[in-house]
Amino acid sequence: MIKTASSQQLDSTSTNRLKEQKIALRQQMLKNRKIFVNQESKSKLDSSLLRILSNFLKRQSGLWTSYRPYKFEADPQCSIEEIKWIYPRITENKLSFYTLSSKEPWEVSSFGIEEPALIDANKVKIDQISGFIVPGVAFDREGGRLGHGRGYYDAYFHKVMDKLSNRGDFNNIPKIGVAYSVQVCVEPIPMEEHDIKVNTIVTEKEIIHCGPGHQKNATMCCSKISL
Repeated sequence: MIKTASSQQLDSTSTNRLKEQKIALRQQMLKNRKIFVNQESKSKLDSSLLRILSNFLKRQSGLWTSYRPYKFEADPQCSIEEIKWIYPRITENKLSFYTLSSKEPWEVSSFGIEEPALIDANKVKIDQISGFIVPGVAFDREGGRLGHGRGYYDAYFHKVMDKLSNRGDFNNIPKIGVAYSVQVCVEPIPMEEHDIKVNTIVTEKEIIHCGPGHQKNATMCCSKISL
């Protein structure tokens, strides 16, 4: 169907309004998180979150993505016997995941975030990843996610989908949002067409299995997912 000039203008206006809503929500949620962490003990919050996350992941195995917390982000770094953690690195404005070097594991990116140093680090192929620990500024209980606005994780998830034969396979890959309880919105997060939802959220208080209705009723699998 060919869109008329008026319908194209309406689409553009709607998209711009959605972007403005996301920017406003991002600013508010970053402020809320900072206040929350300053009022509470971050070490206690992270300890509670890691206890819940570790218990949830104890039957998982394989290569899983994680991340290094930046400023007031929740810390997802836990030790699971059968999981080998890999970490994100931005190269040429694209997200990839790497194993860590035993010599010099970290270096600081231009964003001020610790990334895997490339010395003796190996880039991991998409089809080697068993599950994702996903950072975010905010989430809703249906799996909606608001990041920092650069779209790195959404772009990577679309690459994962391109590797799979059907959308259902992608939906079943564990995508676990990690955040503090103050970051979970009651109202749905404004989502654009390219935005990807998580299927589980872990906070210092609870595990949220997202749905029903989320990505065609995708469910979290408790065994290793092979792509």
